[in-house]
Amino acid sequence: MSVYATHFGVYGVHFRERKLLCINKNTGPYKNRFDLPGGSQKQTESLIDTLKREVMEETG
Repeated sequence: MSVYATHFGVYGVHFRERKLLCINKNTGPYKNRFDLPGGSQKQTESLIDTLKREVMEETG
């Protein structure tokens, strides 16, 4: 029988004045590529709290 591990991740899509908020990856396999802010959920977080934390971590 197979055992699967699951976790949730979130990405935020934020527009202001017809501009999309993106981040520029500066490490890892996607270095120097653009992405949406987001990341993995911690065990005790709601998805909304995860998104808020990740956006702040990645954009300041």
